[in-house]
Amino acid sequence: MAVAIDLIFSDLDEDLIRDWWSLCDAAGVASIGADSAQPPHVTLSVLDCDDTDLLLATLGARLDDQHSPTLMLTHIGLFVRPGTVLYLGVSITDELFQLHERITDIGIELGIHIWEHYRPGIWTPHTTLARGFEFEALHDLLPSSVDDLPDLPVKIRAEAVSVATIPDGIELGRLRLS
Repeated sequence: MAVAIDLIFSDLDEDLIRDWWSLCDAAGVASIGADSAQPPHVTLSVLDCDDTDLLLATLGARLDDQHSPTLMLTHIGLFVRPGTVLYLGVSITDELFQLHERITDIGIELGIHIWEHYRPGIWTPHTTLARGFEFEALHDLLPSSVDDLPDLPVKIRAEAVSVATIPDGIELGRLRLS
């Protein structure tokens, strides 16, 4: 089963991302908030995992001292292959890099296959705004005035690590960060 290990934000910071989702929806570019039950998040890893109970137990034991990292949303980005994804980019800080490394090490130690885009040196931390739209739809998303866009850069705080199934986003477990 494919699972994502995600950083989940505080309610206030979730609202900030939902404002961006609303901007996308108003412009006719369906946000992921329109078609997903998942809350706003930054994915640390996606794994093919047969034993999610073992994964959750190991994460709980290995992340019990993990403090809540502060994330800096710095830019709007676009992945064009595979598929089109509009996102808010997250700067890689030492604490975010170290957390990603811890998650990767857990996957490797458990012998779990890590999806290529989430491996060290390839991973691009981001929070998805919209995906699966025609590239030309971005013209309608761009407002006539940049004043309509929420301010960047902005700091947000991660409060928990969530493990959820892919692609339906059913949460299997959540670990609060200190």
